[in-house]
Amino acid sequence: MKNYHVVLLVILSAVFGYVASAHADDFVVVSLHSYHWNRNDVKAKPATNTNATSGLNENNFGLGYEHTNGNSVYGAGFYNNSESRPSIYVSYAYLPIHLGNFSAGPIADLATGYTLAPVVGMAGVEVQYLVGNAGVNLIMVPSVTVNNAKATGFAGLQVKFKL
Repeated sequence: MKNYHVVLLVILSAVFGYVASAHADDFVVVSLHSYHWNRNDVKAKPATNTNATSGLNENNFGLGYEHTNGNSVYGAGFYNNSESRPSIYVSYAYLPIHLGNFSAGPIADLATGYTLAPVVGMAGVEVQYLVGNAGVNLIMVPSVTVNNAKATGFAGLQVKFKL
């Protein structure tokens, strides 16, 4: 499926149209950095089918949009992935745990641009810190093996600003 980017954007438009609410908050999200759990994968030479010149990339700069409605957080955007390739993502987080300015809960994500598959799914935990019109997202995903292919888990850092 060569036009999966178009399909993701159509799905994204439908989802954001459905969840719009007067009680919602919208944010611009800046993806910054990741820390991979397996440090050997960061230093290792890449697979021959990637564009990387060294191990996993941890500078994952990108831009996205986040729509919050109660405990539900819908996201979409793009970033430079850990294989030094462009990725487009859509995500959903459910953050029912609240402690002061912190919220936490599970997150699921679909992203393009990886050598494992045209579209990969990821799941983990998100911890969000909000103060005023700004915040920070910390997204933690465990390492997994799928069809004998290893995907190294990570912690990803984003900053966000209310629109």
